[in-house]
Amino acid sequence: MILRPQEGPQTEFLRRPEDEVLYGGAKGGGKSYALMLEALRQINISSYRALILRRTFPRLQELIDRSKEIFPKLGANYSSQDHTWTFLSGAKIRFGHCQNKGDESNFQGH
Repeated sequence: MILRPQEGPQTEFLRRPEDEVLYGGAKGGGKSYALMLEALRQINISSYRALILRRTFPRLQELIDRSKEIFPKLGANYSSQDHTWTFLSGAKIRFGHCQNKGDESNFQGH
């Protein structure tokens, strides 16, 4: 299975060697998908943990639905209780949202 970023900003984002990269743009530009692709680079590291946040639950659900098309093909199992994918290595990618004031405290330590 080959996953490819869109040509342009997604490709440039994924090429960056820095630990932190700013990637902005209009709605629908593929920023969240690029974050999923970036997180997948590390799934062979057993201690790897990623947290991908969206502002609202409906936007988060869109991304989770997209991950359900991809991640099972990579051997991952999904927990709907905490919106976490666990890969064969033990690596985890968790999805969350900060829709309401105080939601950010749900992710302290992550």
